[in-house]
Formats: sequence, structure tokens, C-alpha cells
Amino acid sequence: IVADVPVRHSQVLGNIVSVNIETSSGSVYTMAEAGACVTAVGTAVNNCAMLPLAVTAKNMPGLFPGSIVTLHIAAGSAGTSNVMLPRTALVEEMGNYFVFVQHTPVSFEKREVKPGATDGVNVQILKGLHAGERVVTKGGVSLKLSQGAATLDPHAGHVH
Repeated sequence: IVADVPVRHSQVLGNIVSVNIETSSGSVYTMAEAGACVTAVGTAVNNCAMLPLAVTAKNMPGLFPGSIVTLHIAAGSAGTSNVMLPRTALVEEMGNYFVFVQHTPVSFEKREVKPGATDGVNVQILKGLHAGERVVTKGGVSLKLSQGAATLDPHAGHVH
């Protein structure tokens, strides 16, 4: 897999921690799952002001030469402290993102959050959530729909 990385990100290419591979079907493979490794990082800029990055993957079912994938490149130093959640925890409504915070076994709060960087599997939460809070990570959309069903339409039962 060859990706073109904008030159403005050249300083992080030497600090790649992991690369997750997202297929066009939405499946995301970690480096371990794909049997992948970074095999080359370009040092010369191509005619589009991009640096090539080559990743070799051994276990990518359904991936064929010429397939389009998205690479989620995590770079930096270990020890950075951020609140991270699985991408499946986010519920999107008209461009805004929410999570459901659990207060009791049957009490949930829908809270707006500001997502940050993602590696394809997890997403950084920049605002709206604190470390240690209990969050619904799967089924948030179902919870959202069930909360909406519990509200009563003020016009139900009569006609204007």
C-alpha cells in the first residue's frame, strides 16, 4: 500500500507508532491484524508536493491491487494523555457529535463532545468528557432512538 503524505507532515513520518488500514467497505485493520509494517518512508517530494509512505500488509482479505484504502497514521511519542473512545461510541446528529454517559444502570446522559484525531478504531475526545466517566461504546444509536421514542408528540391525538 502506497500513500502520499503532504510535506507539511514530514516531521511526524519518522515517529510513526502505528498505521490502521480502513477499506472502502469501512472495515478497519490494525497493523497486527493485517500483518502490516511500514516498509519505506520517502525522502524526496513527488510532483504533487507529497512524500510517499509504503506499508506492506500480508493479511487483508478482499484487498486487491488498485483498491482504495484510508491509512490512519498515528505518530508521536508514547505517554501522551488523552481521553480516547472507540469510534462506535460517537453518535452524530447534524454535524454534532454526542456520547451517552452512564450514571446508573438505567440512567444515561446524552452529552455533546468534540472529537479530535482518530486512528480509524479509536477517536480522541478534545472536549465534553473526563477520564474515568462510563460511556456507552456500542449501541449508542439504538439508545438515541429509544430516548426519542419515549417523548410524546404534543400534537398526537388531535388535528389543528
